[in-house]
Amino acid sequence: MTLKDLTAALAAFAEERNWGAPVHSPKNFAMALMVEAGELMDPLQWCESAESCELVKNPEVKEYLEKEVGDVLINLLQFARWCEIDPEAAAWAKLEKLKKRYDPAKLNTASVSRIQESTGEHMFPSLVDTNRKTQ
Repeated sequence: MTLKDLTAALAAFAEERNWGAPVHSPKNFAMALMVEAGELMDPLQWCESAESCELVKNPEVKEYLEKEVGDVLINLLQFARWCEIDPEAAAWAKLEKLKKRYDPAKLNTASVSRIQESTGEHMFPSLVDTNRKTQ
């Protein structure tokens, strides 16, 4: 099964139950996505990184995380469907940008902890008020 197949099955599931707008909307799916993603953190919240790597091998924890991953994926696919975004194409495009941004030949491995880039670009250039000075 592909992501497109799963997206179509989710659309059919919602349609069979008459779950359209206003209940199903980009806003509601974005909010649900954040709730479900937050639930992924629950068993890992107070763990050290190494401890979390071991904890996810616990069958009970893994079962819980699998359920939450399913919830996250379903909400993400529904969000993407409503926004007419191909999630697979978006992920591949993002990976290509990341490869360019974090080119191993150009990275300073001494400061790998956090890389910040200040480009000065606006997230939504069409929404910038050109009459207002930006900081």
